[in-house]
Amino acid sequence: MRTIFSSSGIISNKNKEILITSRKNKKILKSYWEFPGGKLKNTENFYQALVREVKEELNIKIEIFNIAPLIFVSHKYRDFHLFMHVFKVKKWFGDISSYDHEELKWVKPRKLNQENILPANKDIVKLLI
Repeated sequence: MRTIFSSSGIISNKNKEILITSRKNKKILKSYWEFPGGKLKNTENFYQALVREVKEELNIKIEIFNIAPLIFVSHKYRDFHLFMHVFKVKKWFGDISSYDHEELKWVKPRKLNQENILPANKDIVKLLI
């Protein structure tokens, strides 16, 4: 079984809603929503991967000193084992837009469990509610 290392960010707006993104353009788990982020590349650490991924996916800038560790998730899917660090993004810069044409949605924390969130993200949702 292959192993995937990734980072995700919990990004909130001034209304205290949390950003989730669709996976409709991904190869696997297409019907789900997730928190922004992605896989580590080369020699990146989890912080660096999150900074790069949100720039690539959402066109926003975050700085490492504006993110704080929130939870570590280990989840076994059928074809891979995911190890994911999840961070709380305290501050970000820019106007959010989707570079890869995924849908973006702002959701109140208490309503996150009503969304079709990836199985690996269920513990994160419990923490945020």
